[in-house]
Amino acid sequence: MSDGSDFVLDLYSKGVNEVREELRNYWLNHSFLLGYQWTYWDANTRTIDNVTSEGDRIQATMNRTRANMRVIMANLTQRELTFENLPSSFDDATIRAAKLGESVVEDLRKTHQWESMREKHLTALMKGGTAAVSVDWDSHSKTTVETVLPLGDFIVEPGTITDGSRARYWIRKQVLPQNTVYAMFEDYFPDGPPAATSLTSMDPYMNRVISGSTTESNPRTAVYTYYERPNPLCPEGKVLVEVDGKIVQHVEKWPFPFTDRLNISVASETAVENRWYGATFMDDVRPVQVALNATWSNLLEHLRDAGSARLVVPSSAVDYINTITDLPGEILEYPDGAAAPAYLTPSQLTGWIREMPEMLGAFIDDLMGVHDVSRGMAPANIESGLGLSILAENDSSPVGRLIKEVVRTWSEVAQMSLMLHEQEVKEERMAIVSDGVSRLRMPWKGKDIDGQILVEIPLDAVIPISRAAQIARADKMMEMGLIEDPVMYSQIANLPGKEDIIAAINPDVAKARRENAAFADGDLQLPAEFDDDEAHISVHNDFRKTQRYELLDADVQEDVNLHIQAHETAAASKAGRAQSQHEVAPALAQAPNADGSMIDPEMLEAGMPEPPPEAPPMPPMDPNDPSINPMVAVDQALAQMEQ
Repeated sequence: MSDGSDFVLDLYSKGVNEVREELRNYWLNHSFLLGYQWTYWDANTRTIDNVTSEGDRIQATMNRTRANMRVIMANLTQRELTFENLPSSFDDATIRAAKLGESVVEDLRKTHQWESMREKHLTALMKGGTAAVSVDWDSHSKTTVETVLPLGDFIVEPGTITDGSRARYWIRKQVLPQNTVYAMFEDYFPDGPPAATSLTSMDPYMNRVISGSTTESNPRTAVYTYYERPNPLCPEGKVLVEVDGKIVQHVEKWPFPFTDRLNISVASETAVENRWYGATFMDDVRPVQVALNATWSNLLEHLRDAGSARLVVPSSAVDYINTITDLPGEILEYPDGAAAPAYLTPSQLTGWIREMPEMLGAFIDDLMGVHDVSRGMAPANIESGLGLSILAENDSSPVGRLIKEVVRTWSEVAQMSLMLHEQEVKEERMAIVSDGVSRLRMPWKGKDIDGQILVEIPLDAVIPISRAAQIARADKMMEMGLIEDPVMYSQIANLPGKEDIIAAINPDVAKARRENAAFADGDLQLPAEFDDDEAHISVHNDFRKTQRYELLDADVQEDVNLHIQAHETAAASKAGRAQSQHEVAPALAQAPNADGSMIDPEMLEAGMPEPPPEAPPMPPMDPNDPSINPMVAVDQALAQMEQ
């Protein structure tokens, strides 16, 4: 099939007609964020054009919209996406498959730069009110390809009143360099590259000033991809690619493992009932930004034309002006009967005109939900971390729905990506399951995911948080006695660089955590003579209570158990040696040891009977006695572990 007769292009044009007004607003909002704010919609040419400057009139641009947008983006992307894959049951095999799927999604988040894509998705969402993320499979790299699509780069079947991802079909528009398209589909164009698409056809609403390029200097060609999922009109579904009126690719069967939805997730900034596309607060902000620019332009013109004091002199005194010097106390003479020279005071603007920029700026802040707290500025009389946290939560409420849309969109993207990997990955790959401290290497194939694709992003994991509020909460918990040590405090307060803080406060806890990570990675760890056995046993027992430990192989779990037993034996040996030293001489028990251990002599005294008047002679020490030499006990435990 080579001649499509513009089949896909015709469908795309019908879809564009449905969202024509939203596309116009998208490009106007796009130009405003870039700083092109003296623009308007020309109904005759159906393009965005610049407002012509009249003579020396000032056209000031005070881009408060972009400043607020940067604050919003900083808050919304403050925390990285965190995914949870909920197992369908709680047997070991299902939990292991769910953890595997979770690690695959986390790997995609990092390697495919989902965090950068999330920022682009949010920007497109706020500019156009509607944006989507598509998921496709790349047969060359053998992984998924996620793409952010602003409104205009995609449309769904016109008339869809439900979620756009549940429509019958959707079309993606790409505008690529002409030679790139020719290299991709050379066989279909034997006479040379396909025709370049005019700028008006590519982006009818985009000003040439904004685009920064023309078809003459950078020829580009539009590529339209049509996705239709299985339905009564097309039971098998299909995928078509059309270039310059020709179908250059035709997949006769729906290639995705899901049929109840399209391979996109559509989000809206403000939902509008009975239609698949939404609206955006930027449409309300734009007119206020225009008024703000006009007000500042008027004030600046007043400053230029009427803001300077001028000297008024009688015409008869003009000849004497040149004789004026800057000598202090100079005597100036002017003709008799003429009025004395005087400065003409500039006209004063009314108060409401001077206050107008501030009022308009505050109105824009209200529309966008950005105030002093959002910018990191504490209001008067509010100093506590909890108070600032409460204000920050209320301040972010206008974009609270946007956070939920982000969570839903990227959860769906993760689910679709995981399902494609389950279907397409036939060769063995390696996944790293990590909880931030320990990690587990898991070889896997697509079938090992075993249908565990209920990936979700916890809402609490992406809502902006206040570090001051976290520290205030940790302080309160310490006052109540719920926090017992600085290590626990640094974790609950989520202090920056908490791992370094823990290593400095309690190096034994940090070392035991590293050993847990090594155990999860399959590496055998041996106790050291200088370890704080009590601290190591506590940290290792916490690890044995985690799900990560339950996923380890039985022999690795046994290694952990023997490691803890070795610490028990070493601790008992150190205590026995300290007591033996105390029996010989109380001062000897207080001497520092190479292993770092030292028993409080008062504890030994409390648990010992009164010594006889004359101490018996010291028995000879057996170097093979574990109570005398703790390394003998350690060697015995290691030998048992190696068996």
